[in-house]
Amino acid sequence: MRALLKLAALAAAAFLAFSTPSYASNPLIGGSSHPTVLSDKELDGVKGSGYYATLYGYYGYLYAYDAYYNAYYGYYYASYGITGPNSNTTNLLYNAYLYSSYATSYLYYAYYYSYYNE
Repeated sequence: MRALLKLAALAAAAFLAFSTPSYASNPLIGGSSHPTVLSDKELDGVKGSGYYATLYGYYGYLYAYDAYYNAYYGYYYASYGITGPNSNTTNLLYNAYLYSSYATSYLYYAYYYSYYNE
């Protein structure tokens, strides 16, 4: 009975994963498209995510990592009872708060510039 249930679950998963038909004229699964080669004239018209979106996204994720790092070690020190107004715990958690607010701002601008493709 268990083997039959496993086989039925596997068949259902395979059916759902490959529900898009594939033909010889369209060998790709899902809505993917073939890679194309662009000429120089066509390549000039291609717009990517933009310089500012990439820049703000990079700094946003950098600050998000710094916030995570400070929060991790802040909670680590707090677990050992190292607390107080000028302790490592207080400083690390405050820095985590600051870095998370910086990350929020930078990632907002990254979204803004990527939306307007600048």
